[in-house]
Amino acid sequence: MNRPVHMFLSSLLMLGFVDLLALSGVASYEMPDPFPASIAKWNAFVNTVDLKDLVKDLESYKAATGIPFSFPPRGALTDDPRIALVDNDYPCGVSLLAVVQRMPDDSDRVLASEWAVEIDAQGRVLHRWKTPIDLGVVGIRGNEIILRGTISTLLDPDQSRKPIPVLVAVDESGEFHFEKMPQDLHAEEEIKCPELPTVYANSAYLFCMKLHDLRDGSPRLVATQGPCT
Repeated sequence: MNRPVHMFLSSLLMLGFVDLLALSGVASYEMPDPFPASIAKWNAFVNTVDLKDLVKDLESYKAATGIPFSFPPRGALTDDPRIALVDNDYPCGVSLLAVVQRMPDDSDRVLASEWAVEIDAQGRVLHRWKTPIDLGVVGIRGNEIILRGTISTLLDPDQSRKPIPVLVAVDESGEFHFEKMPQDLHAEEEIKCPELPTVYANSAYLFCMKLHDLRDGSPRLVATQGPCT
């Protein structure tokens, strides 16, 4: 497997969060040779997808191929066919750009995940969601956490198509689906985090927020980690 030496995922920011669906326009990286077939296929899809059919076509692409996200490694790196690229220069260690149809579960021996958790006022964990690295939480709805991302070509310095904003809804089982970005998505309210030693022990990036359930408006408290820098 080719391992790029200078791939700065963290240089791609989207409203304060690393844009994990869009490794494009990077100023300094070593282009892999041969170019990963899964990324070439993704770029062809992004360059031809019709915006009016965006969600439907993304779901079809996910079912047939999988979607590229970045995850931390769980153990020793292997030639797992899901892995398109290895980023050795991610600020918090190695990250893996992997093509997946669901978030990695606890039995996955190659890919780990980040966490978002719902907590109560005492810091007790009520619900957990597995998420890609640094994809920002922007909403909650029932048993789903809502993440913000963009769809863009990868390893494409010329940015052949303008990034397309999109939401990623993830349930507690790790299943995810896409939704169009609404015009009235409410910003979160940052709150002071309680102690969360069982989930985010000694994390320098812990971030807690109050969100209103998009289903019924009820207030819910969510903890996650901000972008690694």
